[in-house]
Amino acid sequence: MRRRIGEWGRVASVALLAIVVFSAVGCRGLGRFAGRADERMSFQSPLPPLAQRHLSLTQIARHLTTRAQQADSVRLQGELIVGAAGRRNPRQRFDLLLFAKPPDFARVRALQNGATFFDVLLRGQNLEVALVPERTLYRGSVAELRQYPQVLGGVDVRELLDSLFVESALLRKLWRGGEPLFYASRDHYEIRFALPRGGEERYRLRKADLLVDRYQRFVGNRRVAEIRFWRYELVESKYLIPTQIALEGASGASVLLSANQVSVNEPVTDALRAPIPSADLQVKSFAEAAREF
Repeated sequence: MRRRIGEWGRVASVALLAIVVFSAVGCRGLGRFAGRADERMSFQSPLPPLAQRHLSLTQIARHLTTRAQQADSVRLQGELIVGAAGRRNPRQRFDLLLFAKPPDFARVRALQNGATFFDVLLRGQNLEVALVPERTLYRGSVAELRQYPQVLGGVDVRELLDSLFVESALLRKLWRGGEPLFYASRDHYEIRFALPRGGEERYRLRKADLLVDRYQRFVGNRRVAEIRFWRYELVESKYLIPTQIALEGASGASVLLSANQVSVNEPVTDALRAPIPSADLQVKSFAEAAREF
């Protein structure tokens, strides 16, 4: 019989499921979860509306290329709200500190009452996840984590960076070749890219300003990831950064990130790069984590 982790560990696993990769992925597809944090939200855009509302895929790619400015790094500070399926499950609120630098560095800290709740460090192919209330530190490689998808609900850690730089990620896929499917409705465009083993990812863009307001990933007919973008900020008058992001997970996670401070192009400092201290923590592998989560 598998050992059940404590209540703090269960909450942390939900938070990590969302924030480590900004994607909540599972094996059974997504449903509509009770108490979703962004049910009554409306989109906030920093851009003026486009004059033309009926564009081809080539025209969209050219427009995005013209305005594209990818920041070298992004630092966010704000609030993270984590909930679970069912109205009996209370939401948890965290103060959030996040730093990301493509292609393979990220540091994420969540705090409650000024104390660190979890700490995540991605450096190259190495990943460390500390659950402080559980006094546990999980260490391993990204490849090892992929062998145990239940630890983070089957997520891919690279989606963290792609979500913070969603427009640049979309552009790379548009210009790499292939033939994505393209659809248009009254208010949106949708671009679909085929993935290996019958998968598909979908980007939905607003016709008003060509900002991505939803990303989905499918395995067959199962929707296994959804990210909704509710607010962008134009930082330094040229960098489009998503600052309000909602996620849903097949495990029942409902997550809303709202940033109130954003900065770009900062260096990776020694403090950010420093390994998570392990002196007071029990160090475990991702294989051990898979047995506990």
